[in-house]
Amino acid sequence: MEKTTEKEAPAAEKIDRKLGDEWEDWDGSSAEDSIEEEKSTFLLFALAGGAVIVLLTLFVWYMITPRLEQLHAFLPAITGAGVIAGLTVFGLFLFSVIITALTEKGYLGACVQKSVLFSFLVPLAIRIGNRFGISRDRMGNSFIKVNNILVKSSARSLAPQEVLVLLPRCIEKETRKEILSTIESCHCKSYTATGGSSARKMISELKPKAIIAVACERDLLSGLQDVAPKIPVIAIPNKRPEGPCKNTLIDLEFFKRSLNDLIRQNMER
Repeated sequence: MEKTTEKEAPAAEKIDRKLGDEWEDWDGSSAEDSIEEEKSTFLLFALAGGAVIVLLTLFVWYMITPRLEQLHAFLPAITGAGVIAGLTVFGLFLFSVIITALTEKGYLGACVQKSVLFSFLVPLAIRIGNRFGISRDRMGNSFIKVNNILVKSSARSLAPQEVLVLLPRCIEKETRKEILSTIESCHCKSYTATGGSSARKMISELKPKAIIAVACERDLLSGLQDVAPKIPVIAIPNKRPEGPCKNTLIDLEFFKRSLNDLIRQNMER
């Protein structure tokens, strides 16, 4: 009987915290407590995903060309021109993502952020990354860095009441106090979300013009894909020294700089 206690230990670990939706399958074993993935990871796999899209598109066009010729002699040329035009636009889009991310400057940040990057390219990069041993959390951390650059490269200064700070319930007590103190001094709105649905409900009610979201990579990735195409979101991943959903920490200096970036002009007055 004593041997079973060792197997039951992971389950016991789950009792001391309320797990979020993205961590329901966590068994209490070790998890990546602090991820610092380079932005180049996402850019590399996004480029690989882009290459896959181009090759598949060309392959499909090549396969249907005989059928098109049967319908009309000019159809292959017309569809070919359309395919080339579409792939050119896609290539320019991907190029603008990479250049903006590498230089941290650019006028296309807002356009890029609100495009198919969130709805198509990110899941594709995650899927390809998994085949090369890059976890979803690591890819998410890398993508978040790229996202934040895109947001900041096109951000305009907002009034404090136009900015909403979303916090998770699992933040460590002293860290939460310092975050709330900073928010109060800036006169921004804040909300502690109990999950993705409650965060989306609050966003719908308050209608902020920009969001700073603090959460784990899994929650941030899900939220960015839903919200970021409509509202700029600066995402701040938490650190999990005690595992997920318990006494999490964040880079407070980055949080303060991000808040300052959004409301700089108002803070300087």
